[in-house]
Amino acid sequence: MYTTFKISHNEIPSFRLYYGQKQADNTFGVEKLLRWCKIKEKGEFTMKTPLIVLTPQNMPMEAPFDKPYNYSNGYNTSAIVKWGGMPVIPTYLDEEQAMALMEKADGLMMTGGADIDPALYGQEKMEQCGTIEYDRDKSDIALLKAALALKKPVLCICRGCQIANVYFGGTMYQDIPTQFDTSIVHRMEKPFDRIAHRVTAKNDTLLGEILGDKTFGVNTLHHQAAK
Repeated sequence: MYTTFKISHNEIPSFRLYYGQKQADNTFGVEKLLRWCKIKEKGEFTMKTPLIVLTPQNMPMEAPFDKPYNYSNGYNTSAIVKWGGMPVIPTYLDEEQAMALMEKADGLMMTGGADIDPALYGQEKMEQCGTIEYDRDKSDIALLKAALALKKPVLCICRGCQIANVYFGGTMYQDIPTQFDTSIVHRMEKPFDRIAHRVTAKNDTLLGEILGDKTFGVNTLHHQAAK
């Protein structure tokens, strides 16, 4: 049995942190995920390479390669390899397939991507809601459900945080500029490797335990958020 570890927040979609002019390593969440994958309940390290499943994105290809393919952001996969894990990117799965895969895996990374179907949190789709990948919604939820049932560690990033929020009964702002009064622009323009706004890590949260109770700058690239 492995100890469960989660990071779930909406304001740091790529986990890039900035302290003054210095950019910190944006893979701290992955390192933490993999470290917990290697530690059993009694604190002993295993010798196997952790297999980390990433929820896939889907992109159609133009002719002559007119077939969709599954992929994940290269920063995700390279961070897993950097910290000693092996990334696994499946196709979209049903619940039975997701359970079979997670039984063999050591952890799950819930990655970013398209907007979530509002029907999953009891709302009609607004005009401002973006493209929905219905099959991905089902697959992501199936993988999360399996990982939690098996007590496997889960790291949620961007859309992954929102899927977890919906899975546990939460609702969403389908479009922040339309539904939430704020002067902060959450869908920043390029370049993305810069501070867009500041957030505070509270010391009574897991993120606060990692970083301390402090305020720091982040980049941001999302138009939806958990309520």
